[in-house]
Amino acid sequence: MNTAFTDDTNWNQYGFTSVANNGDGSLSVSMEAKTEGDNWSSQLVQNGLSLTQGKWYVAKYTVTSDVDKTFQLLIQSDGAAGGDWSVFAEEFTEVKAGERKDVELKFQADRTGNKNVLFGIMMGYVNNTACDAANVVISDVSLTVYNS
Repeated sequence: MNTAFTDDTNWNQYGFTSVANNGDGSLSVSMEAKTEGDNWSSQLVQNGLSLTQGKWYVAKYTVTSDVDKTFQLLIQSDGAAGGDWSVFAEEFTEVKAGERKDVELKFQADRTGNKNVLFGIMMGYVNNTACDAANVVISDVSLTVYNS
């Protein structure tokens, strides 16, 4: 998994008014207010990942927002790459304005995904929660095999 948000990787952004690579492993995004719609209407996604059935993983990222906002970390079978859009694991996180929050999700893969798994941070109308226009910084992103 590429964690530096470089241009030559599988990071895709959708639904933002602006995106800036800060050059320090973090990404700044700005988005319009969300009063309805879908969780994926604003998203940051890395595609082309693989998981092995039975293995444990830990997915992490750090987030700040200038407004109260709900985020969804989504590890999902990528329907655009031969998957079926089913969810391996997900975590909803509420962030208060100005708060820096570390998000961590440990999960066991219930099936193998071979280069058709996505790591997504959903920032749209997540969990049916509206929010004002937001400026968000995402950093310290990783997906690794978990060893207890």
